[in-house]
Order: sequence, then structure tokens, then C-alpha cells
Amino acid sequence: MRREKTHKVCANHFITPDIRMNAHCGSNKAFNWSVFADFADETYADLWKCKFAEAQEIVRTKCSLYTDDMPSSDDESSITRSEDTDTPEPRHTDKSPASDKRDEDGVVLQLKKLNVESEE
Repeated sequence: MRREKTHKVCANHFITPDIRMNAHCGSNKAFNWSVFADFADETYADLWKCKFAEAQEIVRTKCSLYTDDMPSSDDESSITRSEDTDTPEPRHTDKSPASDKRDEDGVVLQLKKLNVESEE
């Protein structure tokens, strides 16, 4: 659905605890989730993506999700830039599959534990 005057995309559904939100690749703030129907349009399944700056800040200040199993460095970004091009290159870290699962769903689980509500 789009707003009438600004034509910006908006969601007309609730994000409930049973919706599985997955971290979008390469970002600590962007999440993907699927819904069966957006109530303003036709009833069809859709995939959404959104950035939540507040979610990262809440998790960073109120829990240790971003401090566990992370390499220590002064730079908080998860990518490095190569010297010859502007293409970002991912950092290589030795992580077990269990920690990858934790990174994927950890933010959502921590937000549920902290009882974070959306502002309306």
C-alpha cells in the first residue's frame, strides 16, 4: 500500500510475536518478514523489508547481543572497504553455525524479552 500524498510504501498490518523477522543480509538494522495479507490491498502473501534504527540501539544498550562473539575493534561497522575499489568486502570471522543462528534471530528475541512496543 502507498500513502496518498507522499506515495511512500506503508504497511497496513501488525508485527506480532508470531511473525518471524530475519535480519537482512549485511545490516544490523534491516529485517525481512512475511505476512499473509496487507489489509488495504488484495489478500496475497507479501515479503517486507524495513530498517529499525531504534531496534539496534535498544539491543546494544540493554543487552550484550552485539558484544558477545564479536571481534574486538575500534570500528563498529561490519564491512571493510578495499583499497583499490569502493566495493565493500565482508570481514571474515570464525563463527560456528550456532552463533550464526543467534545473529539472525537474536535481535528479535532480545526485543521480545525487553517487551519493546511500537510507537503509535
